Amino acid sequence: MSHLKGYKKKNKVGIIIQARMGSQRLPGKVMNKVKNKPILHHMLKQVKKSKLHDLIVIATSLKKENEIIRNFCKKNKIKCYSGSENNLVNRYYLAAKKYNINIIVRLTADCPLIDPEIIDQGINKFLTDKYDFVANTSPPFKKSYPDGVDVEVFSFQLIKRVNFECKNKKDLEHVTPYIWRKKKRFNLFRFELKQNLSKYRFTLDYKEDFILIKQILINLYKKQKKITMKNVVNFIKQNKNIYLLNNNRNPYS
Repeated sequence: MSHLKGYKKKNKVGIIIQARMGSQRLPGKVMNKVKNKPILHHMLKQVKKSKLHDLIVIATSLKKENEIIRNFCKKNKIKCYSGSENNLVNRYYLAAKKYNINIIVRLTADCPLIDPEIIDQGINKFLTDKYDFVANTSPPFKKSYPDGVDVEVFSFQLIKRVNFECKNKKDLEHVTPYIWRKKKRFNLFRFELKQNLSKYRFTLDYKEDFILIKQILINLYKKQKKITMKNVVNFIKQNKNIYLLNNNRNPYS
């Protein structure tokens, strides 16, 4: 990482993935299995390919139902932090504090097809330019990236500030809206695609999404293709019948 312009060795880049069992729309989704491995395993396989991170932390909640996630992390030697169920700002702040993370990469466990190159693009932009917050899908309006490759990068100092300033329950639950709604106070950057791919959606919210993601993983593994945004979109284009599986969940269909 030392080759990066503006990168300082004191910085510790931590990818923090929020994960819990209590999803209202698809309970236990992060532990649903594809090829006998939970979705969380497949996501971590992707995330580990990032070249610019120092460590990965799974941030879950203290609820007893999340014991399965803690056990998975322990078994697979993945760092884990358990905090508030609904105050995600506080969960991220304390997880970063525990592991001395200076730069936070926020990912969500419902994005198992995350592209490691996009993760590194966000980290690189944050490290080389003086932004408080770098993302590709936040704010979510008129974005060019598909749902399912969402990356947000920000400093520990920023999340610490939000943790002590923010009082709105919805903002605390969704972590970053407070930051991008206060855009006059913070220096924000959203990186874009030359071609708008926002009509595609491969995030995991519903049962139909899981069926789609399972098909994508199985097929790309079988063809020994890298799981990148480009390959996923190409698969969807070539297999429209499979993409129709979650068509009713796609707001752009």
